[in-house]
Amino acid sequence: MTKKITKKTKLSELLSANPDAAEILFDAGMSCCGCPCSQQESIE
Repeated sequence: MTKKITKKTKLSELLSANPDAAEILFDAGMSCCGCPCSQQESIE
């Protein structure tokens, strides 16, 4: 079963389940997704 991604999904959960999402996030201007501190933040 696939888990639904919401604005409350943590970056670490998103990237763990979908490693290719990092490129999409970087392209959208979210360069912070590579920062260790941001891993516990939601994508909101």
